[in-house]
Amino acid sequence: MLCYVVFNAVQVMVWWIFDSSNHFWPIWSIVAWGIGLMFHIWGVSRPARVG
Repeated sequence: MLCYVVFNAVQVMVWWIFDSSNHFWPIWSIVAWGIGLMFHIWGVSRPARVG
């Protein structure tokens, strides 16, 4: 989770400092990685099936 936050914060800073366009391109990795992270957390935290 810390890697997700740090890496995406760095991407946003790079976009903010170096990109002159108004297209917020870091959104693609934030959303895609966030969906994967959400499914991982959901799979780890739900109770195990018995039977």
